[in-house]
Amino acid sequence: MPQTLCVAGSLPDRTELFVRIIGPRPNGFLWAQLVRFTVAPVELWIEQEATHVVRYYALDKLSASSSELPGRNDSEAFLP
Repeated sequence: MPQTLCVAGSLPDRTELFVRIIGPRPNGFLWAQLVRFTVAPVELWIEQEATHVVRYYALDKLSASSSELPGRNDSEAFLP
């Protein structure tokens, strides 16, 4: 079942990042999907408790005039 986490950052009461763990997919992995809602740089660490595997994600700062707020899909983030 997909689980979504809303991560707030430097601005109080403002969601800056949605994180969803999806899967397992046909390749056997759980996917980490990050969707950003800020032009600020974003750093995130996710630990899978069962295996203690830690994944690190960094999304660079965007220009204030940017009309796109890209995210990231990690299709081999964690084994189920």
